Amino acid sequence: MDPTHATTAAAAVVVVVTLVLTGPLVGTVDVGAREDGLGDGTATVDAVSLAHDPAVTPGRFGTGVVYLRIPDARTRLSAVEGRSRLVYAFSVPALGFERVGNRQVTPGSPESVSVGMADRAFPRGQLDRDRYTAVVEVRIQSFAVDRTVYADNVTVEVRTDG
Repeated sequence: MDPTHATTAAAAVVVVVTLVLTGPLVGTVDVGAREDGLGDGTATVDAVSLAHDPAVTPGRFGTGVVYLRIPDARTRLSAVEGRSRLVYAFSVPALGFERVGNRQVTPGSPESVSVGMADRAFPRGQLDRDRYTAVVEVRIQSFAVDRTVYADNVTVEVRTDG
């Protein structure tokens, strides 16, 4: 048998065997089941805090930008059931800025869970105030629930000193 035909035949056999083993008739290999996605879970959030006060500070090395320093949201969880996610939203409406981060929560999750976000650069000329109001929201979300557990407005100070 020609080596090209042998390779083609071997590939066809592998495909057919894989389809039979993973198909509904035999089903001995389950390639689609994943337990790391969102489920029907829930959790109780006992406390929420921000790691530091949000602020806008100058960039380094003469870059001509300022950075919105977004604090991590720290939570204390209890009564975790199933798979859900902790959603942290941080927005500054006056700047047209919104960012959302999340972490999966399962019964094996630690009691303290933080969700962090990267800082955001703005051109220095875009900011025209000494302070801005940011909206902070923390939610528990799953297929079964989407519950806001914390919502607050916080002040973002614009610091022009290095």
